[in-house]
Parts: sequence; structure tokens; C-alpha cells
Amino acid sequence: MRRAPFHYNRWMIILQRWEPVVSTAFPKRTPFWIKIHGLPLHYWTVETLYAIAKGLGPRLDDDVPQGKLRIDVDCLSNLEMQLPLELPSGDVLTVDLEYEKLEKHCFYCYSLFHEEASCPTKPAAVRGSAQATGISQQNTLRSLEEHRRRHDQRRTSSNQSRSSVERSKGNQAVSQWSTNSRPLLSERRPQPAHASHQRYPDREADKYYSYHHQRSPRREYQVRSPPRTYKDHHKSRARSYQS
Repeated sequence: MRRAPFHYNRWMIILQRWEPVVSTAFPKRTPFWIKIHGLPLHYWTVETLYAIAKGLGPRLDDDVPQGKLRIDVDCLSNLEMQLPLELPSGDVLTVDLEYEKLEKHCFYCYSLFHEEASCPTKPAAVRGSAQATGISQQNTLRSLEEHRRRHDQRRTSSNQSRSSVERSKGNQAVSQWSTNSRPLLSERRPQPAHASHQRYPDREADKYYSYHHQRSPRREYQVRSPPRTYKDHHKSRARSYQS
């Protein structure tokens, strides 16, 4: 609860601590830091701030040097943007109230439940006319404009990143198509000697035979009868004896 008030999609959310006795108006309060504008410096005292807090709601905290009060504001009612203050001298001074972290609200009746364009209390004759904005309204407009600008920047950056991704995909597709369209030429790599010998053993043997055949001296071959055996020699001698 220290980070209150809370909002969602730039609309205020009433978040209140649970109570054992719940009324029909629960939840209704949200703490706001409210800064006082238009108060003379010599009136920045605890008594003056406490007097202002009585016209706004229960006081939760204060920051006297900064002229700020933390008030538990009734969000079901319209916000107070100005407050008349009677000074010790008897003069009446109107101070402006700045609500910190105030998001979308009606700039006409200061309600948190609708915007000015759909305000039911604003007369139809003056709905199109511009109205003077206070400090809180100027801060809200500035916050909405910054939020819109950040949203546009995120959308632009996301579109740029998406287009860059699509371009990169297109370039990859073109490069892949050009790579696949070119004929693949096989590169002849040098092979070791033992690999060629294993793949072509007959060719290596022929080289070896032709080399040694050319280096060896030429010889003449004569037909010779086969050598005689012992049986053939015995038969020839027996034939001679018989004759």
C-alpha cells in the first residue's frame, strides 16, 4: 500500500486494505500525495498543513519542507483541485492541489470514473469548448502524452525489427537458391600412395613387371626334351640287348 495509488491501462484502481466490517461503499479510499501550490512560504507550517488536511480527508503522512500531504482520499467522490484557506490575518487564500500519480479522470467534474467527453454533468452546450486545466490536469496530459509517445516508439521499433527479420530471411532464401542453382564441381584431392595401390593393385603389378622386363637382358629360348627317368633308361638297354 505504500506504492499507492495504483492504475491499470492509465485508469485509477481503488485498492484498500481489508476490513472485518465491509460497507456498501467499500472500497472507496486510496492514498495520494498532494502538493500544495500558492501557499506563501512563511505559512508552510505543520498547523497550516493540518488545517488543509482536514478539508481533504484522513492524513496519513506529511512532508512540511516540500509542502506535501499524504491523504486517504475518498475516490467515490469528486476530487478537490482547489481549496480556500483562511489565514491568521483573516484573509482567504485559494491554494491549488496537485495529486501525484493521477492518471485518467474527468477534467470537468474531477471524477475518477469517466473522462470529460462522457461526463454526465457537463452541459451539452459546453462539451465542445475547451476548459482551463489545472496543475493536476496538466500533469495527467503530460503523462498520457509520454505514454503515447513510448507506445509509438515501441511499435515503430517492433515494425523495424520485423522488417529487418523479413529482409534477412529473404536474403538467406536468395543466397540459398543461388547456391543450389550452381552445379557442384567435385574437387580432386591428392591421395596417398598406399590408397592408390589398394584401389588399383593390378595396375601397380603391371608397372612392376614391365619395368623389370625392360631392364632384364633378352634371352633366347630353345626347346629341350624332358629328362629321362630311370625306367626309360632301363627299357632302352633291354631293347638293345634283345636285338
